Amino acid sequence: MPGVSQKMLSVTLRSPTRGGLVSRRVEPTVPPRVFCRLTGLGLSLEAALVGLRTRA
Repeated sequence: MPGVSQKMLSVTLRSPTRGGLVSRRVEPTVPPRVFCRLTGLGLSLEAALVGLRTRA
């Protein structure tokens, strides 16, 4: 993600990961590669988030 440090992205995704909105997979490479994606629960919030974005 351009303009965002790896550290800040990691910190920002911690809470949604604990809440079950984002899944995280780490590949044991050097350096480690981390992949994040929305879970089914995270995807279910898409319509509500679109509504919030269009009002802002």
